[in-house]
Amino acid sequence: MRLPAIVTLLFVFGVLSSSSAQEANGPRAEAYCSPNEPGLSVAEVQWPLAAQGEANLSGLVQQQVMDVTVYKDGFERGLYKTVKPGLPQHEFSLAKPPAEQKEIPGLQNLSLSQFGTSQEPQKEGLRMLMRPLAGRECADAKLQGLDPGMKYFVRISAPGGQQLVSFTAAICPVDNLLPKGH
Repeated sequence: MRLPAIVTLLFVFGVLSSSSAQEANGPRAEAYCSPNEPGLSVAEVQWPLAAQGEANLSGLVQQQVMDVTVYKDGFERGLYKTVKPGLPQHEFSLAKPPAEQKEIPGLQNLSLSQFGTSQEPQKEGLRMLMRPLAGRECADAKLQGLDPGMKYFVRISAPGGQQLVSFTAAICPVDNLLPKGH
């Protein structure tokens, strides 16, 4: 029977994470299915902040800006959402005022569910912080509300420059088994 084989393939595809190929000490992303919420595609983005041992990252963390788009040229066209992950408010906002722009596909439900740095105590749910960047203090942001199978581009901006990373949102097994409209 073909159905068990298809379900098995979907399970394997959804459980395996999708990591972007980036340089060893640059930003990296990993998309995977939530172990706690069936069908929920999440991604973590990790990026370097400073050399390891930097005494106080709090000022640097507050200056970080994360932009997310689903278009290859979305940053140039202003088709992205933005958030400052180091601030207490974790709400994404459109780059352009809402009057000038309609909602962007793939970003309607985007949210930042967790944020942490390598200097903070380990936070449950931020699994990339268990694998910090070698010799660097780093930040880790967990995104959810992703559209399964869609490619996302993330830009991290700070006073020292910009860093780019991309990933494809995981397709979780339950996404393909739910009836349409749910």
